[in-house]
Amino acid sequence: MILAFVALAQASIHIPGIGISERKTILDALRPSAEQVWHSPVVFLVKEIRVADGYAYVSVVPERPNGAPIRMMLAGGTGNAYGSGLLRFAGGRWTVLAFRTGASDAWECGYQGIPRSILPSYC
Repeated sequence: MILAFVALAQASIHIPGIGISERKTILDALRPSAEQVWHSPVVFLVKEIRVADGYAYVSVVPERPNGAPIRMMLAGGTGNAYGSGLLRFAGGRWTVLAFRTGASDAWECGYQGIPRSILPSYC
């Protein structure tokens, strides 16, 4: 019974690939939050993107439009910037529920009402 439920929950997950309009729309919705944090235009290298039931989880590494890395202070020094976000599709558009940078400290694991299947495996 439990296995059937897990299989059903996973069946609704999809990963919009490169060139898919849904992927572009999700990243475009996330971009203003990232640009506010890093104070300049960004493009994303996508580490993870999972979508299910009107929600999306995205993990990204931002870069400058010319391909230059964005650096940030990390524990133990500096490193390439990274971030993750949760988005919801409602009213015909994606909106950002939350966006965090740096060490995730599993912030996304505490969100209620979203499909658990889109979250990272550590949740």
